[in-house]
Amino acid sequence: MSYSTLDNIDAFVIKLQRNGTDIYIGDAAGSRSRTTIAGYNASKQNISPFVGGFSFLDAPSSTSSVTYKVVVRDNNADGCSFFLNRGSDDTDQINNARGASSIQVMEIASSILT
Repeated sequence: MSYSTLDNIDAFVIKLQRNGTDIYIGDAAGSRSRTTIAGYNASKQNISPFVGGFSFLDAPSSTSSVTYKVVVRDNNADGCSFFLNRGSDDTDQINNARGASSIQVMEIASSILT
């Protein structure tokens, strides 16, 4: 996935959820944010998106429908402006980039996981 922020946001967290519940997040430790990915825009670069990603093998133990989503939160609560798959300056210029994101889902036979 590629993403960018505006100057007014420095830190953000991205969480993976299954059916509205956070999964694949860090361990609890004091008041630290539990997250899948954490980012910090130290250079406040707005034109080109940053690139990040993760891989996670989920075993929901269910035959029912499962919904996955990625949630972004402004970690500083200072007015989040977050852009997925593009830079924050999206004017038509050669140095402004557009990216792509995907979630790949595959069913793996249970005999492989045991």
